[in-house]
Amino acid sequence: MNFDWPYVIGALVSVFLICGVGALLEGFKWLTEDLEKGMMRMVVNLFLPSYIIYKMLGSEEVRDPQVVSVAFLTGFGIVCVGFLIAYYVGKLFGFKVGSGLRSFTLGCGVHNYGFLAVPLMVVIYGEASNNVIGLSFVHGIGVEMAMWSVGLSVLSGKFEIQWRRLINGPTVGIVLGFVLVYTPLGNLIPEFLLRPMSMLGECTFPMALLLIGATMCRLLKEVQWDIKTIMGSVIVRNLLIPLVYLGVGLLIPADSVLRLVYVVQLTMPAAMMPILLAKHYGGNPDTSVQVVASSSLLSLISIPIWLMIGQWILLGG
Repeated sequence: MNFDWPYVIGALVSVFLICGVGALLEGFKWLTEDLEKGMMRMVVNLFLPSYIIYKMLGSEEVRDPQVVSVAFLTGFGIVCVGFLIAYYVGKLFGFKVGSGLRSFTLGCGVHNYGFLAVPLMVVIYGEASNNVIGLSFVHGIGVEMAMWSVGLSVLSGKFEIQWRRLINGPTVGIVLGFVLVYTPLGNLIPEFLLRPMSMLGECTFPMALLLIGATMCRLLKEVQWDIKTIMGSVIVRNLLIPLVYLGVGLLIPADSVLRLVYVVQLTMPAAMMPILLAKHYGGNPDTSVQVVASSSLLSLISIPIWLMIGQWILLGG
């Protein structure tokens, strides 16, 4: 593990700089909305599944069904607790159903478990990152399932599960990864296939971060800022939900790799997918954009702080 703080902070700044480059490309009109959609399809359906499969093949932890189950269940459970916290904090800040409460709840409850977290894991955990990243994506499937079931029900106001939405590139990558890990097939993959899989996977995060920056730049042009949304999202996403992760982490055995997963995951800002859900399911996209922007900007400060706290509490300093 590499908790060399100047190095970690440098890596964090690098991640946000790539997002900044994406915003510049959007500003220069080099990235059109149609081009972004095509690039995102490549990221989600080709690059990311390749990365997931390659990392799972190199991970010993995903071969333990008990650890995998806990990773998945805590991903689902922590997001559901996050929805509950966000709902009541939102009400305290004056949000009401029909004026942003549901969008605030969904936006604060779901975090960016992959595109920001994985680059940090690579820097912090070095050679041990394969084990951590493999479990982190299993944890992320729990996050996705909570979003597409409980989260969507919160947003729409009726019980709704979009099972078809769970059949996507990352999910298919994880399922194929499990098939390869738990059967002899994984040992039969030749090096000439593993190498391009690794190369394609490495394209995932630079391109995804560029797209995040470009998308946020476009969305922020139309936002009407609201102080209660800014304050509420920061309190929920950057302060309270990390405490939930710490509490869950303390219930996990001290030598579990899951603690390494939680140390990074607890620091993450809100995810962007709830913005799209708010648009398509009758929510308030403006609220969702503010949640993502506020929690992401503050995370430049909060991520190093929470990494320090997480290392001290979950990893024994």
